[in-house]
Amino acid sequence: MHSIYYIFLLIISSINVVFLKNIQEINCNQYGSDYNTTLAFPFHLPVKPALYKSLKTYAKSTNNQYIYEIRIANQNCIPSIIFCFKHLKNLYLQNTTFCDSKQPFTFHIEYLPSSLVHLQIVDMNFKHLSKEINKFKHLKTLEFSHVPLTTLPITITDLSSLFLLSVSNSSLQSLPKHFHNIRSLTELTLHDNRYLRSIESIDRNPSLELLHIKNCPINRLPLYLPKLYHLDISRTNLTNLSGIETLGQETTKSKTFQLDENLIRSIPPSIGLITNLSRLQLRSNQLDDIPEALYDIKTLKYINLKKNKFSSTNKETIKNEFKTANPKLKVDI
Repeated sequence: MHSIYYIFLLIISSINVVFLKNIQEINCNQYGSDYNTTLAFPFHLPVKPALYKSLKTYAKSTNNQYIYEIRIANQNCIPSIIFCFKHLKNLYLQNTTFCDSKQPFTFHIEYLPSSLVHLQIVDMNFKHLSKEINKFKHLKTLEFSHVPLTTLPITITDLSSLFLLSVSNSSLQSLPKHFHNIRSLTELTLHDNRYLRSIESIDRNPSLELLHIKNCPINRLPLYLPKLYHLDISRTNLTNLSGIETLGQETTKSKTFQLDENLIRSIPPSIGLITNLSRLQLRSNQLDDIPEALYDIKTLKYINLKKNKFSSTNKETIKNEFKTANPKLKVDI
């Protein structure tokens, strides 16, 4: 058994060496310019096409001919010469793969230029992101959709400019330890990660403002997010709202909390401590009552309590109480 495992490691190691060798052997100088490099692609990569909005594969260049944006979709594979664009800022890849990769389940992001600002990957089949992602000190947005990532490297916490991260329709099992250390992060989306059971590592992130989580089996709210003003956690295993008062305590922005289609059985009285709560959506949960504190939130403009377990009598009581306490509030129950 040990000998088989050793052989397996040797094979994986040799595959990685071949991939690195292919990258290192690229002679980018032979093309002379970014424009000439685009001509060497095995598919048409038009530069600054007049009708680029109708195309899915194209490049954009500056006046001095540096390529700063590339979009590639539905191509058989991408050649390694894509790593020759040293001024690339925006890269969008969809439904393709890398021609020279002998290790198809790892995205060797480190061969892209450090100038990268926006990266979006859709419908590509890799499970791992190399730890050298921390070289991208200018990266502001990082988006993955329909990519079977199982983990994110811990070095992602070194991305000092990242303000938007989205991982949707993926296979994430956890977030890196100390994820909250991405102090520039203001928006996080984690939709449809069916193995993601905990988001505890985002607790105490000082800058997160918008959080979107759907179809993930998490069972508790994040805690101590002082700048949060938009929360959307739906279709999860959430059963209570313990700690909700720790969200958004350092911002006066109008807050929207969408908590539809969970398993929430009760609302804590501490919800009354949330400042400037404007919209509260709790449709399709397990509620049969609400706390008195909810009637005292005068900033509330809309509340949705449909499809819960309120009795007919309780529904009428709730509507009447809100009508008295907050006449302008729109109530759906």
